[in-house]
Amino acid sequence: MQAAMAVNVTIKDGRGPEADEQLHTVVIPMLKSLPGFVANYHMVTADGTKGLGVIIFDSEENAAAAAQGLAAMPRPEDNPVTIDRVDTYQVIAR
Repeated sequence: MQAAMAVNVTIKDGRGPEADEQLHTVVIPMLKSLPGFVANYHMVTADGTKGLGVIIFDSEENAAAAAQGLAAMPRPEDNPVTIDRVDTYQVIAR
């Protein structure tokens, strides 16, 4: 059964363009290289201060491994994005 990793982030004030570039040049290529990757969807609030990434994997095991890897990944203080929460879910409908 497919599963998803949901990542809630805060985008630091005035750093939206930098966060967007990082998403497209670093984050998405890294996600696509993970075992069991199926698809990814990324959203941002109208004011550009909050973001949500939903990444679909082929199994709960691969989604959980990705979430654990993300939690363990060091983040520089000057990163334009703060990760607020990472959760995994079963995909029950498409």
